[in-house]
Amino acid sequence: MAGTLSDNQVQTIYRDESYEAFLCTLPTASKELEENGFNALFPEKKITGASRIRNNLYGSYAPESARNPGEALTPMTMAQGYTYWTAIRAEFTSIASEPIEMMTSAIKLPDYAATIGETQAKAYAQARADYFTALLAYGGVASATLDDFAGTKQRPTIYNHAVKGQPGMIIAEIPNQWVAGSDALPWFARYDAPHARANGDTIASFAGKSLGYFNCGSRAGANMRLTEANVRESLLHMENDVPWTADRILRQASMIDTLICSGNLRVAASEAFQINEYRPGTSNNDKNPVWKGSGIFNLNKLIVNRLLPDNCWYLCASGEGVNSIATDYNILGDTPKGPVDGTYVDVFQNRDNKTWIRQFFAYWSHEFNEEADICWFAGSTPLTISSTTGRPTPPVITDLADW
Repeated sequence: MAGTLSDNQVQTIYRDESYEAFLCTLPTASKELEENGFNALFPEKKITGASRIRNNLYGSYAPESARNPGEALTPMTMAQGYTYWTAIRAEFTSIASEPIEMMTSAIKLPDYAATIGETQAKAYAQARADYFTALLAYGGVASATLDDFAGTKQRPTIYNHAVKGQPGMIIAEIPNQWVAGSDALPWFARYDAPHARANGDTIASFAGKSLGYFNCGSRAGANMRLTEANVRESLLHMENDVPWTADRILRQASMIDTLICSGNLRVAASEAFQINEYRPGTSNNDKNPVWKGSGIFNLNKLIVNRLLPDNCWYLCASGEGVNSIATDYNILGDTPKGPVDGTYVDVFQNRDNKTWIRQFFAYWSHEFNEEADICWFAGSTPLTISSTTGRPTPPVITDLADW
């Protein structure tokens, strides 16, 4: 009989129903991320429909102009800046179906419905964690590279809001872009290709600044090692160079308070600002300016996300720049709402084959805000995607540089 059995079967003399099915009790990584504040980085906003487009306006600002006798006054003009959009799609779907005779076994699953419900709830939480982790992991990949995966609905399409949502006129009118703003660059743009402000600026040279509007990597454009010095320079750049907007006014950017890193950088991150009051790796008593008790910066929270590719780290201001988007719009019509906003549950029995079916749909999206590149910085993040897996390629240690 050995040759007739599959790998998950055992030989028995007679059919024996005396076994117990159980749900794995080990918590998923989503629980860890929820507890350490990762989800709080993306506060939820609600839209009333399945999609939304927002335009921001800016005004002209000419602080160095003066009026000579007989000279006309310089009028203030208004212009349209970046367009921000989002669209809702079922980012998580779970359908469970079982024959009615399996549900009648009290030994296998004492409470089948509760077990399936718990399974779907855990999978939903993990899907949310995967989604917003992917938002970071794909954030530095060139739009042309992402475009190679268009229409496949693989994770690289996370930026393409045009393929999200329900088909229809409104969704079709959303621009088929892959990035946050109108400059066709990744969210995390580098020194050699910095973000372009809505008025065409790529550098605040008008204010005597020497660096561009880049929010990724070193001033040479390379991924950086996670060190005190590199964190320090990144924070100074974010505070002094990046917050110039299209009206050429320096904005009060939210102070960075969070360092996010992949699992293999946990110790390096702790050394950078949690442990060493003095500069790590030196034999003198120079103070460590990014140590959380120094008071120079507002950096005080470490989030270790083990779902990130190796050698990745990011700086951000909690709750700024990116929102999780939910909707009150019942996309599925009369389907009952689930236990969480944007979720729907449908339970029914297929009477033809006596099969019990439970469907769970979870709809959400994300939306970048006008401070997306001001309040977020990637010290090291993937630049390419694997052609076989569609997943981001981790930065190589030997390629990491300093500021």
